[in-house]
Amino acid sequence: QPEEPKLEYGQVGNCSNGKATLTATAGFSGYQWYLNGAIINGATSNVYNATQNGAYTVAVTLACGEAVQSPPVTVKLCTDLKITKTVDKPNLTC
Repeated sequence: QPEEPKLEYGQVGNCSNGKATLTATAGFSGYQWYLNGAIINGATSNVYNATQNGAYTVAVTLACGEAVQSPPVTVKLCTDLKITKTVDKPNLTC
């Protein structure tokens, strides 16, 4: 079984975990990332930038052609960012 992918959070605005990069051990002949057990289409590198919360795993292809799944890594991105728009109300009295 491959090692658990390395998880590294990055700053986005005021949020210290606004983005997440997952890295699997390099040197395998193939990679496929999964989110909550479902294939992530096009995610076939040893590095993946996670865009959603959930459990991520990576299947690596060994030299013999066998694919082996990693243990899951849980990603929890900042979801409490809010944009507040304040509009000044003009004084409409004469």
